[in-house]
Amino acid sequence: MTPEPGTVVTVHLNLHKHRKGLPHWSITVKGKVVATVASISLVNATPVVSASTYDRLMNHPTQKRHVYAKVRGTISTAVATDGVEVHLNPYRCRDFTTPDGRVWTGSKAATFNSDGYFTI
Repeated sequence: MTPEPGTVVTVHLNLHKHRKGLPHWSITVKGKVVATVASISLVNATPVVSASTYDRLMNHPTQKRHVYAKVRGTISTAVATDGVEVHLNPYRCRDFTTPDGRVWTGSKAATFNSDGYFTI
């Protein structure tokens, strides 16, 4: 069950579901995953990156993936974004980045879509 608009949540990409073509954005409320959806819109979106989990990921011999980066925000109905893509590739940069290489530090709105990235 997707939380109501106005609820503060964190969102992260579930790689296993994404690879299978299933809804793949995991929504967490108070530390618990409460839903997995194909798309969602947030306002006041900010990145939450764990440096210690990132270090553990990079030092793991098999490079097992860990959730080290999430986006915190408030669920909203559809929001307008400028369409700038934001991606996360831990082997290129620890942080969320835009196609031109800038680190994303937050935005007034973010729309998570079925392509595995989100737009701001």
